[in-house]
Amino acid sequence: MNRLLYFFFVLLIVNGSLLSQTSNDETLFTVGGEKVPVSEFLYIYQKNLGDKADFSEKSLKEYLDLYIKFKLKVKKAKDMKLDQSPAFKNEMKGYREQLAKSYLVDKEVSEKLIKEAYDRMQKDLSVSHILISTGPANRDEAKAKDKINKIYNELKNGASFSDLAKKYSNDKYSKNDGGNLGWVTAMLPNGFYEFENQIYSLKKGEFSQPFRSKFGYHIVKLNDERPARGEIEASHILVRDKIKGKPVPDAKNKIDSIYNKLKAGENFVQLARKYSQDDKTAAKGGYLGFFGINKYDQTF
Repeated sequence: MNRLLYFFFVLLIVNGSLLSQTSNDETLFTVGGEKVPVSEFLYIYQKNLGDKADFSEKSLKEYLDLYIKFKLKVKKAKDMKLDQSPAFKNEMKGYREQLAKSYLVDKEVSEKLIKEAYDRMQKDLSVSHILISTGPANRDEAKAKDKINKIYNELKNGASFSDLAKKYSNDKYSKNDGGNLGWVTAMLPNGFYEFENQIYSLKKGEFSQPFRSKFGYHIVKLNDERPARGEIEASHILVRDKIKGKPVPDAKNKIDSIYNKLKAGENFVQLARKYSQDDKTAAKGGYLGFFGINKYDQTF
């Protein structure tokens, strides 16, 4: 550590300013085979601390410890392939269009998003929302904005979030349940990054200010939070109780029969291939792969 700190001071004295990344840039530390150069650390140190970046030994050491922990989290998130998800790639595309496309800036944004996703995925959130849509081609933009602001004022005056969702929300899926969306976790689908930012900034019981998404104006409320359940790997056997809208009278008896075969020790994969009516998974022994909360019906 002392040798590295000494190296920092030599760089500053000789150059009088922060160095840009060069082919001769000395490696500060390595994480998972990736070299982190001195110039990268110095750039982040000064950028994030601003006027507080006094380059004292104490300050450099404290920030270096933080930066190493940050890099370790980024590596863990990459190992989980969070940077390969469609939601992440979509957000990165947006940032690249707005920011200077230098290697260091692009890498910095990417790593911050990866760490953000990793940190958020450590917990699940129970969320409700009120949606006021803007109509086709946003023709009702002004009306929607005015309406969501009035709803927000009612909430600030103590009105029930659930009651207002039932009365006003344009989300047919959740409005009858008081806007309840159930449990969600980070890396929401494309177009929901602002929604995710809002819910992860709230404390339990709080509601957000109105904000815009591609679907219209929202107000979200954080009902509860819990440690993330993560993903599970599962297989299933499906027996449909309706075919083309018509009830299947013996569906319950058929699934009970399959259940009894399983209890008697018969092979799940073989039974799935023989009996499951899920065309997508039957040939694979009912295998659904890995999935997290809210991908399927809550009862499932």
